[in-house]
Amino acid sequence: MRCFVAVDVDNSLVCSFIEELSKVDAALKVVKPENLHLTLKFLGEIPEDSIDGILKAMDSSFSDFGSFEVPIYGTGAFPSLDYMRVVWVGLQENRERLIEMQSAIDRALVPLGFTAEKRFHAHLTLARVKSQKGKRQLKEFLFENRERSFGNFIVDSVQLKKSVLTPKGPIYSTLGQTKLTG
Repeated sequence: MRCFVAVDVDNSLVCSFIEELSKVDAALKVVKPENLHLTLKFLGEIPEDSIDGILKAMDSSFSDFGSFEVPIYGTGAFPSLDYMRVVWVGLQENRERLIEMQSAIDRALVPLGFTAEKRFHAHLTLARVKSQKGKRQLKEFLFENRERSFGNFIVDSVQLKKSVLTPKGPIYSTLGQTKLTG
């Protein structure tokens, strides 16, 4: 099964922005608001019998972390605005804590056979760019919103998510979670 470790994000301003983004005349596959999340670690295809070990690794990795707020600010695209594949909103303060969390789960999962990330960029993916159609309009839209504030979200738990890919988009379900109480 295809899985990842993530923080669910509930933020009405980002959800409204996703609606605005979907109206840009560009070839985009936007994220459904209920699927909005911050990925800490993409695991890929894993056997079902590895779930318990991953959940234990999550519990030990995040035991020292308490809940905290993260401001959402600015827009951009990976790898660049000139060659867009992913549209994102950025995360400001407490980004270092997210990087620490990602590093902690990386270290805990290496003994289970997962490779460590080379580089982690804390962001929320809003859309995938399907083609260069509407590139100029999309670039202008992102540039106009590059300093837009979207409020905050609370990081108070981390989930192990299962992702089932369908023609209508991914369907996510939570296999387990770790509450941040440290």
